[in-house]
Amino acid sequence: MRAVDDSFRSVRPAYRIMEENSVSYEEALRLTESHPADPRAFALLLAAEGRGDPRAKYALATWYLHGTDLVSRDIPKGIQLLKSIKNSNIAEALFDLAVAYDLGKGCKKNSRLAFELYFESALLGDPDACFQISEYFRAGEHVPHNKRIASLWLNRSRKPAAEISPSFRLSL
Repeated sequence: MRAVDDSFRSVRPAYRIMEENSVSYEEALRLTESHPADPRAFALLLAAEGRGDPRAKYALATWYLHGTDLVSRDIPKGIQLLKSIKNSNIAEALFDLAVAYDLGKGCKKNSRLAFELYFESALLGDPDACFQISEYFRAGEHVPHNKRIASLWLNRSRKPAAEISPSFRLSL
């Protein structure tokens, strides 16, 4: 029915940088771009996460969800990290958590909660989440069937995230 991919995303390069607590996170991103298996990147992310940077926590979550040369795949640990930053305005984190609940990966399947998380992510400007919301309206699942609203969300999903994101979205 819905076209949700059965895999989680990985952290994308940072475009807009959060001013506080960002040095370690930014360094870790730069380091992983040139040396993906450098253990210093993991240490930098842990340091940034310890100082409260939710982007670092999201990066660590994706590492656990996928597994890397530095971290073994541990989906429950990745989901736990995603849950801990649910209120951080990181659209990608909400989307990944929605996928987990939608498919029952690393947590108990809960399609209603998945819908709510997709919706939050879509409101933060995530194009993939906008597409998922379009599919919900098209199918009439958890919301009334409505072709017009489905079409509006589908059109929104085709726009760049920067164009549809609110200013308070925390970008990676």
